[in-house]
Amino acid sequence: MRHGRKSSQFEVLFVRAIGLAAVLLLGSAPRAWAGVIRVAAGATGAGNGASWNDAYTSLQTALAAAQPGDEIWVAAGVYKPTSGTDRSESFVMTAGVAIYGGFGGGEAAREERNWTDHPTVLSGDIGVQGEVSDNVKHVVSGSSNAVLDGFTITAGNADDTEGAGMVNDSVTTLTIAHCLFSGNAAGDGGGAMYNFKSSPLVAGCTFAGNSTATYGGGLFNVYASPALTDCVFTGNTALSGGGMYNAYGSPAATNCTFNNNTAGGDGGGIYSYGGSPAATDCTFSGNTAGDGGNGGAITSNISSPTAANCVFSGNSSGNSGAMASVGGSAMVRNCVFTGNTATIGYGGAMGNYSNTATIVNCTFNGNKAEGAYGWGGALYNTGGAQTIANCIFWGDNATEGPEIYSNGGPTFSHCVIEGSGGSGEFWNTVLGTDGGGNTIEDPLFADAANPAGSDGVWRTGDDGLALQPVSRCIDGALADAAPATDIAGHPRVGPPDIGAYESPEPLSAATGWTLYR
Repeated sequence: MRHGRKSSQFEVLFVRAIGLAAVLLLGSAPRAWAGVIRVAAGATGAGNGASWNDAYTSLQTALAAAQPGDEIWVAAGVYKPTSGTDRSESFVMTAGVAIYGGFGGGEAAREERNWTDHPTVLSGDIGVQGEVSDNVKHVVSGSSNAVLDGFTITAGNADDTEGAGMVNDSVTTLTIAHCLFSGNAAGDGGGAMYNFKSSPLVAGCTFAGNSTATYGGGLFNVYASPALTDCVFTGNTALSGGGMYNAYGSPAATNCTFNNNTAGGDGGGIYSYGGSPAATDCTFSGNTAGDGGNGGAITSNISSPTAANCVFSGNSSGNSGAMASVGGSAMVRNCVFTGNTATIGYGGAMGNYSNTATIVNCTFNGNKAEGAYGWGGALYNTGGAQTIANCIFWGDNATEGPEIYSNGGPTFSHCVIEGSGGSGEFWNTVLGTDGGGNTIEDPLFADAANPAGSDGVWRTGDDGLALQPVSRCIDGALADAAPATDIAGHPRVGPPDIGAYESPEPLSAATGWTLYR
C-alpha cells in the first residue's frame, strides 16, 4: 500500500520558485500587499495580488508567492492545477498559509465572503474536458499549519494511488473547513481525502459521491486521528468503509451525518481497524454493506469504538444491520437503533463477535434479522462478554430470537426486553445472564410509528421513541451505569430513566416549562 507522496516540501519550494520567476518575466509589480493575496480568474490589473482589480488570475502563482502568515482570497470560478496535461500537478498548499474561497471579488473583509453564493472550484479536470482518465491524481496536497476553507474540490482521479481530492502526508495543524468534496475517485483508497500520519481538523465539510475500489470512499485515515465536526458523508462508495475507513488511528466524528453510503463488503458508513474511533451526536441512515458483509453503518475490527448519542436508522447489511463489533471493546451509550435490517444473517441492529461491549441506555425498536439465519432482531452476541444495562429492546423481529440471540456471555441489567420473562424465575436464559431489574412491561413510546417525530429531526422534543409520562421505564434505570445526560443532552438526575431518552416533568404549572431530571 502506498502512503502518499513524500516530496511535498520540495514541491512547495519548486512551485514557489517557478511562480516567482513567472511574475518577474511578466513584469508584474512586486509584492505590494500586507498579508492578503487575492486571486480572481477575470482580473485585468497589475496581477500582483494586492487588490481585486490587480489580483492574480492563477491560484498556483499566488501559492508560489505566498509566505507563512499570508492569506490567499480566491474569487468564485473554476481553477485547475495546470493548463497542461501533467497528471502529477496539484495545488500544493504552502506551509503556514490560509487559503479562503467564496469571494465575489469586491470584499474588504474575509467575513463578507459567501462560499454558497460564490462557489470556488478546484478542479482536476485537465486535458480533455469530461474525460476522467486524464485528470490530475490529487487536486490538493496539504501542508502543515495551513487552512483550506470554502472550496469545492472535484474531479480528482488517483487511479493508482490514494487521495484523489486531497492527500495529506505527515502534515500537522491543518484545518479544512466549509469544503465540498465531490466526484473524486481513487484506486487505492480515499476517494475524497487520504490522511497518512496526519490529523486535520475537518469542519462543516461535505463528502458526496466520491469512490474507491478499496478503502474509504470519502476518507481513508492511516495512523491518523482527524477531528470531524458538522460534516456530511453521502453517496460515497468503497469496498470497505463507504463513507470513511480508519486504520490504526482514533478519529473523532461529532455532529456528523452519514447517509446512503455503500460498501461492497463491511462498513457502509465507517470501517475501523484498530485504534479507538469515536462518534458523538451523529446520525447514520440508509447506509448499506454487502450481503456477505457486516455493519451497514459501522464495522469495528479489533478496535475500541465509542458511539454516544447517535441515531442508527434504516441501515442494512448481510449481518449486523447497523453496527458490527468484532473483537476489541465497544462502548455504546444513549443511542437509538430503529428500522435497521440484517438481510441474510445475524443482528438486525447490532452484532457483537468475541468482543467486550458495554451498551447502556440505548433504545432498540423496529429492527429485523431476515432469512434462514436471521438471528437476533435487535442484538446478536457470540463469544466475548457484553455488559448491557438500562436498555429497551421492543418491537424487533427475527427468524429466531425476535429481540436478542446470544451464543456467548452477555449480562442484562435493568433492561426492558420483550419476551424475556423479566428478572427472576421466568428469565429466558438463552438471552444471557440475568443481572437483575429486567422487565417485560411495554415501554410506552410516545409514537413508535414516527421515530424521528413530526419534524423529522432527531434528538428534538417530539422524537417518537421518547417515553410517555406513564411509562414504567421512568426512574427505572440503574443509576451507577447511566450516563450523565441523555441522547439530547438533557441531564439524567436520579433515578434515571431506562432507554436513550430522559423524560421531562413539569417545573411550573404557570409557565409550562419542563425540567429534565
